[in-house]
Amino acid sequence: MACVYIAAITIALCASPVLAQEPAEATLTVTVTDQTGAVIPGARVTAIREDSHDDFRFLTDARGVAVLQLQPGIYNLRVVSQGFAQWAETGLDVTGKIEKSVVLRVSSYSGPMVIADTVSPPVDLPVVEALIPLEPVQELVLTPTKLPSHRRH
Repeated sequence: MACVYIAAITIALCASPVLAQEPAEATLTVTVTDQTGAVIPGARVTAIREDSHDDFRFLTDARGVAVLQLQPGIYNLRVVSQGFAQWAETGLDVTGKIEKSVVLRVSSYSGPMVIADTVSPPVDLPVVEALIPLEPVQELVLTPTKLPSHRRH
């Protein structure tokens, strides 16, 4: 009988550290949008673990979502995308399942700007081919309209 008690105590003592450990992985789901609510695919999401400085980089998918599988801990989170100001949060406790919504703001532009009075279409426009039934086109009534001329003085 004493052996049963000793075995039960040994199992309880050995199992308690395992039960007290943090989960092996935490899930951080980050959804990135702009100020209008439009999703931003291809945004780079970086999570940096504070204690080890390990960094984990992910890209958002077509829905603007990145799912990060991380070890539980405290992370600094950074999100960047071309044309937007960087977003950051420090001291984020990632334990279990966390969902984070990030709104990126359009960044200001301080480079050179060229303003032209004519617009040139891009060189590599896609070719669109479609068949239009002849009957509706023949029924159109076209009224000639004189367009104002724009002359430079």
